[in-house]
Amino acid sequence: MKKQLLFTICLLISGIATQASHLMGGQMTAKNLGGLTYEITITAYRDTLGIPMYTATNIYYADTSGIPFDTNYVNVVGPFSFGNGVETYYYIDTISFPAVGNYTMWYEDCCRNAAILNMTSPSGESFHLSTALSVDSTNSSPIFLNEPITIAQLGVPFTYNPLPFDADGDSISWMLDVPVSNAGLPVAGYVLPSSDTLVPFTMDPVTGEITFLPNAVGYYAVSVLVMEYRGGVQIGEIRRDMQIIVVQSSNGPVNLTLNSPNAPFSGKNYS
Repeated sequence: MKKQLLFTICLLISGIATQASHLMGGQMTAKNLGGLTYEITITAYRDTLGIPMYTATNIYYADTSGIPFDTNYVNVVGPFSFGNGVETYYYIDTISFPAVGNYTMWYEDCCRNAAILNMTSPSGESFHLSTALSVDSTNSSPIFLNEPITIAQLGVPFTYNPLPFDADGDSISWMLDVPVSNAGLPVAGYVLPSSDTLVPFTMDPVTGEITFLPNAVGYYAVSVLVMEYRGGVQIGEIRRDMQIIVVQSSNGPVNLTLNSPNAPFSGKNYS
């Protein structure tokens, strides 16, 4: 069964490989190293049928004015095998912020996978990750404890929890959001991944669990936004973008219709 599923995945991906970009998703997190020094990590997931990963990228930093005060060119670390034709890469930077306060950081790359079905013009949209951070001597951003799940099966219930977590004990909440593009603007024409009307694509606001019942094969983009609060005031946020590829299920039951010629069951159909 696993071989059949892998074969189905390969067929679907190869059929749209000519449209494929390389980025399938990722997130940006900030870890306090002491004082005002932080380790910034971009985790990026690459479709191995897409173009090669960039060997380095820019990470931009801005204060509340929104104007970048620092830009660092960071080398890539990887690849690391993720499975299902996906690789993981990291861009890791260390920065000392000039003062306590609120900052934003972001990373941007063009372009999104042209095969994505749930936005108007995916190949014209940039892949954009950002993090808002309250900088002090102890605070770090929230993180995700679970890796993404990149494959779903047609007609098979899908359940996934990214498990947002904050090691500092700050309050966090989460929601499904519209993926963002150039300059952090929402992509055009976004809708949630296609799902059975009785089981819509949703994220439980209490548990963080994402569920849906896929009813159409293809590539879908999903964005999870996590907000960090302290004393009832939002002090930061992180975002995870991920692609879910819906493939034909290799485990569908056979449908049988039987008719009995024998009384008292003659003329009755059984499915």
